[in-house]
Amino acid sequence: MLQIVTGMYFRPGVRLNSRVHRAVLYTNRGFLHSDEIELPVGNLLPSTGFPRVSTVSVSVTEHLEAELPDGRDDILIATSGTELIDDLADVLSFALNAVFSRDHDLVHRLVPASLADRRSSVSKQLRGTFDQQLVVTDAEIEGVLGFMTTLLALRRPEFEATMKTIRRIVRAWQKVADDPTIAYTDIVAALESLSAMGQADPVPTWQNVDGRKRKLIDAALEGSDESTAGKVRQAVIEAEYAGARMRFIEFVLANISPAFYREEAADAIRPIRGADLRRAVGLAYDIRSRNVHALTDLPPEAWVFTGGADTESPPGVGLMLSLEGLSRLARHVVRSYVASAPTGTDAAFNWRAA
Repeated sequence: MLQIVTGMYFRPGVRLNSRVHRAVLYTNRGFLHSDEIELPVGNLLPSTGFPRVSTVSVSVTEHLEAELPDGRDDILIATSGTELIDDLADVLSFALNAVFSRDHDLVHRLVPASLADRRSSVSKQLRGTFDQQLVVTDAEIEGVLGFMTTLLALRRPEFEATMKTIRRIVRAWQKVADDPTIAYTDIVAALESLSAMGQADPVPTWQNVDGRKRKLIDAALEGSDESTAGKVRQAVIEAEYAGARMRFIEFVLANISPAFYREEAADAIRPIRGADLRRAVGLAYDIRSRNVHALTDLPPEAWVFTGGADTESPPGVGLMLSLEGLSRLARHVVRSYVASAPTGTDAAFNWRAA
């Protein structure tokens, strides 16, 4: 709904029904200024002070065509606005790595009551996401506005896929305290859904294939002529590439920029190296698959005593992304995808049906 109400799919010159929907969101983020912030789809008015859980008043202006294509007045004047407010809350949560929600009890449960309680709370697993009394800087506000503007400009299929991914990631954060395995699985699943959008994917090479498989195949090809060996290796590459696992890995790696290893990793604890990322992303996908198909739990080293580190090395597993590391990766990948995805209107999109 956030994209529809901007009017980008409406007929030029048609009469509009406009309605402002207002709600209060609870959050762990405070604002330096109490001035109203104009958003691409409405406004945000912060409360004053810096309590553990603060409030912001948000409004979303909903525009809908007042006339049907045949010239009759449309019976639908406005929606309830609930979906619009919740979508906005999810985008704010994702863009600011925080919690924004209409659910007072949820936010109070996720945000620690004091700095001392932080050591035994969900906030120890996701750095900053649920910490109390964090101030939104002017630079962060500019980042949110830029992200929302680009997001709303996406073609409809890419916009819908991105919103589903953002929603799934935000819900996964909120599940960390109850079930870290499901939270980890949901973040991987969110990125996997975005990887299926059909963008041109980079073609993997023989070096991209799992090292253990390469050793087995190379050993079996000893003594074969180069032509036969090349065809076998190419067949293996194509078989790997055809799978969802390889598509997921290539999508994630294609949406990683140098900033992930540099500026964004400046305050990270044990950030992952570029040389280790491919294997760690593949392992994250395997953890997701084992949970879905065999109900295997996430290694406790990945969430119990991480101290907010990006990586852990559980016995028998090797270097892997923790919940914090996977969350930071997901935020970067989605932002990168939004920045490069196609924009503009989609002629096939029927906004009334939606």
